Amino acid sequence: MSTQSPSEEAEWIAAAQAGDPQAFNKLMRHYEERILRFLWRRVGHAADAEDLGQQVFVKAYRNLAKLDSSRPFGPWIFTIARRESASFLRRRRRLQGGLWFKSPSPPDLLSGEQEECQWIWSLARRELSDSAFSALWLSIEGGDSIRDIAVQVGKSESATKVLLHRARKQLIHTLREQGHPGRLDTPTPWKLIHVDAQL
Repeated sequence: MSTQSPSEEAEWIAAAQAGDPQAFNKLMRHYEERILRFLWRRVGHAADAEDLGQQVFVKAYRNLAKLDSSRPFGPWIFTIARRESASFLRRRRRLQGGLWFKSPSPPDLLSGEQEECQWIWSLARRELSDSAFSALWLSIEGGDSIRDIAVQVGKSESATKVLLHRARKQLIHTLREQGHPGRLDTPTPWKLIHVDAQL
């Protein structure tokens, strides 16, 4: 993802709101990869994430007039992504009788850091609430500030800090119950979850 200044992003938003499709394309290209990764972590399947990603950007385009161009685009688009993925997961649970999620395999049956991270995020998706999972992912994988996360999960900054702390504690407890050794030399997200939970 390329970087751009807040003023440049504000120019893109204003131009897109004025009807410039190229300006919206710039916004989409800037956030597309992060949105798709977020959705993939949320729903667990690349094809579903890509379909949802299209829905998220279509909804963003249709509602662009509602966005204050002086506000950052990131928290707004992630709020749309979180809501769309939550709706998708509710529909999937109804269609499959609440049994759509398969319990993850223990990490000793997997190999490599990427697989372990995938296992941990799958466990988090199952064990944490929608807002707790979103906040934790945005904090660790997205690197978002508490302020931006608060906007995206619809809570105050202090409530978001509490939400993150409890989510980390809950996930560490569940990981240990699942037999994870809890080493500090293991990859992200476990290391970050463990260290931050001690603060």
